[in-house]
Amino acid sequence: MCLMIATEMLKEQRLRKLPVNIKTMVDVLVLPSIQSELPDIRDLAFCCLGLACLHDVSLARNHLLLFLQVSQVDHESVQATAVKVVFDLLLLYGFEAFSLTCPGSSSKTKTPDTLDQAHETLVADGEGKEVEGGENSEEGEEGAGEEGETKKITQRILATMADFLDGTYKSPVLRGISGEGLAKLLLSRRVISQKLLARLLVLSCREMVGEVFVPVLEAISEAPAESLRHVDLDQLADYLIHLCAPQEPNGDSVHDSLAISVANAVLSEPENSVLTRVYCRSLTHMQLSSSNKAELLILTEQIERNVGDKRSPKTSLGL
Repeated sequence: MCLMIATEMLKEQRLRKLPVNIKTMVDVLVLPSIQSELPDIRDLAFCCLGLACLHDVSLARNHLLLFLQVSQVDHESVQATAVKVVFDLLLLYGFEAFSLTCPGSSSKTKTPDTLDQAHETLVADGEGKEVEGGENSEEGEEGAGEEGETKKITQRILATMADFLDGTYKSPVLRGISGEGLAKLLLSRRVISQKLLARLLVLSCREMVGEVFVPVLEAISEAPAESLRHVDLDQLADYLIHLCAPQEPNGDSVHDSLAISVANAVLSEPENSVLTRVYCRSLTHMQLSSSNKAELLILTEQIERNVGDKRSPKTSLGL
């Protein structure tokens, strides 16, 4: 009950800086509650702490690592709250507020989640990860001083948040929150990254990629040889299949509807040897669920009768 009252109070406050009594409440009530065994209590505590951080940048700097750590390992509802808080802090303060060279960030606290440790952990965790982009620049050598420090922090946080876009976490909730948060960072120009923008577009347009698969290949195959002779249809087909691949095992697959579309394309024009070969090869590279196997079995049997055993995808599809 006390946490609920504190949370509602912080939602209504319009403060430039937290007064001493609210800071005391955070230390005495909120921080101990984040160690509760009950996910609902932890969730409310992190929500309350996040609201307090939105009123005090130094508090936000001190607890950035805590929110990042919780976003990786906890109950899904608590993870979701932590991810939302991270994006809210970045949108409000910007990445530069969490740089070690930012004024006010040099003061140390006794908590285990100071900015210094956050920076070290982010750098260590980010080793070997593909960097999605940095503020105001995506490529080039890291600058010196504050600009280089801000870029390093930006890259590590983005790498951590962008991981939710992959199928690793198997959580559409976290994927949706991360996608929305990253899109807001791009729209507010807190970060500028062509790679990140492309990744979000692909994530939101997977079904569209599946719908244009056949028309795109047909258009390229019919184009004048001199204009598109450098395009490898097999490589293009593989790339499009990869773009609309399912994000998690046994999840909704665009490949199911795409396979039916491709099989029908083969049957509609079996005499087109170039496209038939590409289509049959593409069918063997798709990740299919069990929902449409009966329909695909009928279609592949028809393909087998029309184009012959050598190019039939029936065996490779496991039908």
